[in-house]
Amino acid sequence: MGFDFEKVYAEIRGLIAEDEVFAKIKKILEDEKKASDLRRKSVQAEGIARAKENHVKFGRKRIEKPSNYEKIMGLYQKKDISLDQGAKLLNVSRSVFYSWVCEEREKAAKA
Repeated sequence: MGFDFEKVYAEIRGLIAEDEVFAKIKKILEDEKKASDLRRKSVQAEGIARAKENHVKFGRKRIEKPSNYEKIMGLYQKKDISLDQGAKLLNVSRSVFYSWVCEEREKAAKA
């Protein structure tokens, strides 16, 4: 009994055909996902546009600056206190105080 080339060839052709079918199915699914994403983004954009028309505000509310903000910011800018100390004195997180420092720098750069 020898090696059956025809049988092997038929199996290989079958595998190739399966790969082609799977590739086509994969392509169809990818196209459907892209279309679905486009529909979702379109609906989302419409909703955002309507919300903006109704003056809906997005994002978190800004933290109000405490009454002693100017004094503490002045001390920080003179390097009398550190960023961490300024944040503690104002009872805000370090990142909030740092964002205020950046705002002050932007104001100064524009002036």
